[in-house]
Parts: sequence; C-alpha cells; structure tokens
Amino acid sequence: LPPGSAPRPSVSLPRGVAAREPHRLVAHAAELCTPLHALARGGASASASALACVVATEVEDQHFRLTLRQAQAVMRGCLRLLNELEGEAASALRARAAKLLSTLARNLPAKCRAECVFQRRRAEGLDAADVVAWCELLADAPLLEVAGGLPKEAGAELWRHLSQEAATVARRGEPDEATVALLRAFAEEGPRRGWVAAAASESDASPLAAVASAVAASWRRAVAVDGEELEDEEHEPLPLHSEVEEELGLLFARLGLEPPSPPPKPPPGPAVLRREGGRRPPNRSVAMATAVFE
Repeated sequence: LPPGSAPRPSVSLPRGVAAREPHRLVAHAAELCTPLHALARGGASASASALACVVATEVEDQHFRLTLRQAQAVMRGCLRLLNELEGEAASALRARAAKLLSTLARNLPAKCRAECVFQRRRAEGLDAADVVAWCELLADAPLLEVAGGLPKEAGAELWRHLSQEAATVARRGEPDEATVALLRAFAEEGPRRGWVAAAASESDASPLAAVASAVAASWRRAVAVDGEELEDEEHEPLPLHSEVEEELGLLFARLGLEPPSPPPKPPPGPAVLRREGGRRPPNRSVAMATAVFE
C-alpha cells in the first residue's frame, strides 16, 4: 500500500477476523462464511481464503456446536468462495473444504436425529427449511465438485436418510414451495445415482421413489373432495397454489409419473341446494323406511 494509505475494508476485515482466537469464530461461522465469495470478487481473495481456512478447520472439529442450518451455511459459503478462487488461494481452501464436506456428510444423519431431539420434534420431523437447504446443496453437483465431490462411502447412506426426512416433510401438510424444492433436488440427483422414480413396493423404493410417493400422497389428499360429509364448498380444502401445482406437474412428467387427479365431484349438500333453489335426489334408504312405517 502507498505510504499513509489505509487498507480497504474488504481486505483488512477478513485478515483481522482470522487473526482472532479460532475457537471463538465457530459460533459466528455461518455469518462469516456467507459473504466471503462476494469479498473475493471485490479483490480480497487471499484474505477471504485465509479466513475460510481457519473457520473450516475449526468447524470440522466442532461441528456439533452448530445447528443444521448453520453447518449448511458454512459449507455452502466455503464452496461458493472456492468457486471464485484461483491459484494458491484455491489450493489452500480446497483441501480444508473437502475435509469439512466429508465430515459433515458422514455425521449429518446423526446430527439430524440429535436436532429432532433437541428441538422436541421427534414426531413431526425436522424444519422443512433445514431439509430443503441440505438437499439442494448436496444435489448441486457442480458446486460440490470444486471440493472433489461428495464422498462415495457417505453418499448412499446420506441420501437414504435425507429421503426419509424429506418424505416426512412432504406428508406433514399440503404441497408447497418446500415440497417442490425437495422433489426437484431428488430429481436432479436421481440420474447420477441411477434411481428409479417408481417402485413396486416400499422396500424396493429408491430415495427418489420414496420422496415422490410421499409428495403424491400429499397432493392426492389436497385435491380430494369430501362432499359426502361437508355440505358447502367453502368447507372443502383450499386449492393448491397454481405455481406449486404447475411445478409439481412438470416434475411428475419429467419423472414419468402420473399426477393425482381429483375424483368426480359428489352431488351438492342440502345447504348448497337450498341456496341455489334446487332439490336433492331422494335418499332410497329413507324412502324405504318411510314406506315400511306407512
């Protein structure tokens, strides 16, 4: 730097943070790693890489201190930064990022179970946003490839566990944006792992088939019309958001699956007939009982 000039904040800030005691950075690792790729684009590649290396090393040893969302943010931040780096800065971070990815992938199923216990969500499963974040990250093969890709020994077990978490999320309510994102992530990963979207039985279902089956069940439940017990249309389930239904239709077509279709609408109830001035067909059982008493 010229005499008397101050370093740019984008360069000096990462260096200053990296100089702190490393174990103190773990609690703030997600916030630190998220903007590093933007700093690298601004000319702070070396300092951003140095900070990421320190954080990745500490998180690898203390990943149990982070939540699922924080661990995903750290991993994604390191990978996005690595995608912007070249030369020595990239080489230094690539080794640390590969080790961090291997550690997180190997321990992710246990971390999911621990977080369910900690948040008292054993019955309903993980938060949908956490499952979506990890599935989308692990399905982004080009981004993972900058660190050598997902380890093969951890990949099969990891995706099997994530399919269980994703199916739980899909069954929990009506299809929404999270449902679309989960099915899209498994559809992206399916061709790389040879998954079949349809299975003859649950025991033979691939991770993709398990998630697709859960989404289909949720979708079928959402379009069902229970007119036998509910009299007015306003008591029926709300229709799916048009964008969600369109995206699910495209994904099902891409996977060669038949989307659920709503059943034929039953006759209107008495309240609807009174409002519209119509008459309901006579109930045969009531007519027969009346004839007997007469």
